[in-house]
Amino acid sequence: MVAGLIQITLDDFVLATYGEAVLKEALHAAGLSYPLLEPWVSSCPYHDRLLYIMTQSVIDQVGMPPETFWNDYGRFFVKESTEMGYGKMMSCIGRDFVAFLRGLNNLHLHLSMSMTGLVPPDFRVENVTNTSAVLHYRSPRPGLGPFVVGLCQGVADTFYALSDVKFELLRSRDDGSCDHEVWLVSFEAVSQHEPESVSFPVLKADATSRDMETEPLHSHAVQGCPYHHAISVKDNISLRPHNSDGLMHDANQPNQEDVAYALLHYSPSPSLFYKLFPFHLVVDRDMRVVQAGSGLLRLMRSSGLQPGALASDHFKFKVPYAAWEFEELSNLGASCCLLRTKIGLELKGGFDQTVMPDGQPALLFTGSPRVKDLTELQSHKLFLSDIPPHDMSSDFVVMAEQRQVEANQAFLLEMSKIEFQKTALKLEKEVERSSQSMLKLRQSLEHALSIRQGHVNTTFDVDSPAEKTIKLLKKLMHGDEVDMNDVIQLHDAILSSGHDMRTPMNIASRLKAVTKGNSDVNRSLMKLLSLGSTEDQEGQPQLESLVEEVEEEVSLYESMCWSGDHSVPFSISPNVSAPVSGVVRNPKSKEHEGLMVLQDIEEGSDVSLSHGVVGLGRTASSGLLDDLEATHQRCPGTTGPRGSLDLGRTPESNKGALVMRKRALPRRRTSKNILPQDIPAHVYQLTKGAPDKVLSVLEQVHEWTFDSFKLNEVTDNRPLSTLAFSILKRHGLVQDRDYSQEVRLARFLCHIEDGYKDNPYHCRIHAADVLRNLYVILTRGGVLDKVSGNDPVDVTFLAAIISAVIHDFEHRGVNNDFLIKSADELALIYNDRAPMENHHVSASFRALQQDSLNFLKGYPSKIVNSIRRSVIDMVLSTDMKQHFNIMSMFGAKFNSGESTTAPSPGQATAGMIGDGSGITGHTHMYMSGSLDEEAKALALQMAMKCADLGHLTSSREVHKKWVCKLEEEFFLQGDKEKAASLPVSPLMDRDKEGVSTSQSGFFTVVALPLYQSFTAAFPSCKQILLCAMDNFNM
Repeated sequence: MVAGLIQITLDDFVLATYGEAVLKEALHAAGLSYPLLEPWVSSCPYHDRLLYIMTQSVIDQVGMPPETFWNDYGRFFVKESTEMGYGKMMSCIGRDFVAFLRGLNNLHLHLSMSMTGLVPPDFRVENVTNTSAVLHYRSPRPGLGPFVVGLCQGVADTFYALSDVKFELLRSRDDGSCDHEVWLVSFEAVSQHEPESVSFPVLKADATSRDMETEPLHSHAVQGCPYHHAISVKDNISLRPHNSDGLMHDANQPNQEDVAYALLHYSPSPSLFYKLFPFHLVVDRDMRVVQAGSGLLRLMRSSGLQPGALASDHFKFKVPYAAWEFEELSNLGASCCLLRTKIGLELKGGFDQTVMPDGQPALLFTGSPRVKDLTELQSHKLFLSDIPPHDMSSDFVVMAEQRQVEANQAFLLEMSKIEFQKTALKLEKEVERSSQSMLKLRQSLEHALSIRQGHVNTTFDVDSPAEKTIKLLKKLMHGDEVDMNDVIQLHDAILSSGHDMRTPMNIASRLKAVTKGNSDVNRSLMKLLSLGSTEDQEGQPQLESLVEEVEEEVSLYESMCWSGDHSVPFSISPNVSAPVSGVVRNPKSKEHEGLMVLQDIEEGSDVSLSHGVVGLGRTASSGLLDDLEATHQRCPGTTGPRGSLDLGRTPESNKGALVMRKRALPRRRTSKNILPQDIPAHVYQLTKGAPDKVLSVLEQVHEWTFDSFKLNEVTDNRPLSTLAFSILKRHGLVQDRDYSQEVRLARFLCHIEDGYKDNPYHCRIHAADVLRNLYVILTRGGVLDKVSGNDPVDVTFLAAIISAVIHDFEHRGVNNDFLIKSADELALIYNDRAPMENHHVSASFRALQQDSLNFLKGYPSKIVNSIRRSVIDMVLSTDMKQHFNIMSMFGAKFNSGESTTAPSPGQATAGMIGDGSGITGHTHMYMSGSLDEEAKALALQMAMKCADLGHLTSSREVHKKWVCKLEEEFFLQGDKEKAASLPVSPLMDRDKEGVSTSQSGFFTVVALPLYQSFTAAFPSCKQILLCAMDNFNM
């Protein structure tokens, strides 16, 4: 790393010497812009790579030798940095030019204190005379020798009036003669100024001045010193030759006569020496420790510092590049040294030659702790009081701390300034871009409006106005360009959508195109998806058809009555309102709990009802009346007058018309101990384990395609309970140690399975098939791992398995439309809102009220409630009238913003899958991180929907078999409608084409968009999309 000052002066040098074009090209070569978006900061370090790339670019552009460029830049650096305010610092480094060279290490150490990451070079001066010196230069950066020469020549000329300093390269790493650069530096002879003589008063030895007598240091015993001898301060001074021998006098060393005179009058005591230099170190010729200061002893005694220890074991040189050798250290002279102790503390000081009391040569190191701030000082268990008062290191530490605070504030201000500059530049560009965008939008709008008339969209787009709005908003938030055709389409979609923003626009006219004019298929899909009346190609409702449908419903109610003792005839009021369509239910909402009120009415209830009236336009307030009306019909022992249901009356007029009296109920008898003799054979068989022929089929459960008919054969018509018990057992949700709980689960599964009627399609085989599909989607498809989140995986998994098991419990083989138009009790209980699906859940949870079936007994209420909420959400999601609502909410939560379009028959191929993130028109939508509660619920609902339509992803033979069974069940409903003199639903008349003719439309409108959206969010499930496409192309 190099200091930002280097980068600043380099830019100025290139600009001033070679021009703006060369600088611009150099910055671009380094990947930077001109002018710089973020200016260089002088006190910040930057990577060496930028320096080398820029300089090489300049050298290549101007075609000059690198040595010349670097030398010129070195001289320019001195001039530029002086003008920037660094001249005083450079002029104060040394008294003369040689002292400056010796002080370069000290200067870099100062700079490195404030520039973290700075890697300083190393300089060493040897063989100094009046006119020359040998300079050693070491640096991890290659090729900077000419820069050092230019810099030193510039300093000599600027601050020391030496205009003819020459550098002769003796050795270099370039020619392999050395691992660093060595120059012989020649300069003019400089006359030295000798310090003036100073007269010292002679101190007499008396009782009051005994401590100041001239006594050799080693004659005193140092209290607490572990060493048996000490150094002599008298010999601590290296007496260097004078100018008379031809050597240059070192201004950093004291004059010999002055020292001798001073020592005759005063010599410090050993205790005072230890106090003045607590971090000194003495080593002998063998580089073994002789003694150390009190500060070092206190800090390093635990690390093994003691007399006789090798200094190299406890101290390492950081500056200069030196080894622990006596001769080499003796030649350092006044060079600054930086030692790193074994405990991590750095000591800055210098070495001087001295002699021991026995006359043996030694080296004395005197220094101070080098710390950047008070934090580092405390990390070494040091305090400011540990530093002698005469040592200004403590002042520097405090100043550094203050400077750091100021530097942080200055840095923040500089960064703010840079951010303001960047913001201003962005605003300028944004203004320009906005002007261009405005012009472009105006032109695009004019073009879109010009082609709007007569434009027909031939692709089937299942995106609702709500999804189109969200996707357009995402584009705007991301700053993407918006196509005005999309804006106009959204505008038209919102205007034509009315109150329903989650249904695809112009769905009726597009269904006509998909079904190729087959009115039965078209009407069937419209009723299935609860799309209301048909629409013309302009998307406007055909009011005539709406009136006809209302009149048909009114006549239907007029012609029907309930049979039996508790039948209630209908009287029709002329004030009739159109049926209210289904509402969009939030997956997190608890409104479904209101649909389960019957679970608290136990068997044997004696309820007396006085009937009220219900209007055709039902609201939530009328749901309780319908619920209790159905209860009155089902519960034995109910009495009460017959009433009439006035379809014209409002719910408010029904208040007080219904009275319920609940008598004392007998306590329900429960079985606390389940004995083997009480267990039915089929229940006991479940707990005992599956035979081999069943196990061989169950081994294929993990495959993407499965034949549930085969499972039904080998289990003797027990596919659902066998599969569910096996899955729960395999995943540890059936505890072997609790046999009663295991039996309760087996009883519950068999009870639910027995509740599936022998319908051609909605039977126990279908329930087993859905269970198996959902199991694979959750496990192999990775959905379970994604939706579990912080919840226990077992809770989510158990809820999903229960949902699949009960999702068509007690299905009557007819759809919700039949229940509604025949005024079935379920339609009245649940206000025409998914009566069949609500009954599946309600009846299943009522069964759990029986002790012998309640396998959740003993679970914490919090877990039971969580399971119940999930089951309700998942089962109700199978109501196809909520299809577009759920698809729209799932797309808004998971979709990346691309449209979902379905292919035409024969066009869907495996090649459209790509990387598994969806078919053409989709981008990868898999959400990383955890999902929120609404997203988890939506993911489980979509998984349930995919599983419920799983026969579309079966093998071709199995798929055909299911289609035939579905067609037969539809025909049976048509037979019932004929018998009840009701209009026959589309595709349910035996005398016409059946549901097999609607498969292409159902794939296009419902199945493929569903699987595309789901597998885009969960790519591991892409196999179900491939299988569906295969059947679609069949």
